[in-house]
Amino acid sequence: MYGYYPVFTQKIDICDQLLSQHSDIKLKKLLLESSTEAVELIKKTEYAQPVLFAFEYAWAQQWLAWGVKPACMMGHSLGEYVAACLAGVFSLEQGLKLIVERARLMQLAQVQAVWPLYLRVLIRSGNY
Repeated sequence: MYGYYPVFTQKIDICDQLLSQHSDIKLKKLLLESSTEAVELIKKTEYAQPVLFAFEYAWAQQWLAWGVKPACMMGHSLGEYVAACLAGVFSLEQGLKLIVERARLMQLAQVQAVWPLYLRVLIRSGNY
């Protein structure tokens, strides 16, 4: 879709610029490249969620540009944040900052959640 749909492309470019100001996330690299590094990074919550948010936002903006006007908006998980952003609850920049922090905390929680299990396995195996 990038490079084919003008509004989608423009919104991805804007999201990429905003993300680069507030994080080390290179949106276009993660969306458009199939390098091993990009594939591995996109598997991590801290990268996947901002990419999904930006993609959903850009795609929704493309639909709006085509004249599709929703009577209401709702979503699930990241979709809720996209809907809130589109409804004007917060700006795109605020939304991206929020999602970057949310994703960072979720990634941290996933890592921390594994430690108790890992320690139990390690202690039981006697390999510590």
